[in-house]
Amino acid sequence: MKHHSIVHFDLVAKDRDALAQFYQQLFGWQYTHHEELKYTMLRTGGGLDGGIAGLSDQSSGQVFYISTDDIDAALRKVIEHGGTVAHPREDVPGVGELAYFRDPTGNTVGFWRGEG
Repeated sequence: MKHHSIVHFDLVAKDRDALAQFYQQLFGWQYTHHEELKYTMLRTGGGLDGGIAGLSDQSSGQVFYISTDDIDAALRKVIEHGGTVAHPREDVPGVGELAYFRDPTGNTVGFWRGEG
């Protein structure tokens, strides 16, 4: 595992459109809805982009993603240090793969390995 930098963030919202419009009006961030994924991409213009996930019944929340070259090895290390796997490695077709873990205090964090 060599990267470990924060590479992406997600906000969680029941109303993705309203939240996307809020950030567009507040900061000028651009957004693109992907209804088939229930996801909205946010382009911040500052190098670290993110999105809004509609994958939960939560009304709010956030997740950040840490880059790694080996998600399975990263998840094993999480377990060794007292964390738990929240969602195993999953392919994101044409983009990369991700997984989620919970740290010992319950925060959900993602691992990301992009293609290319």
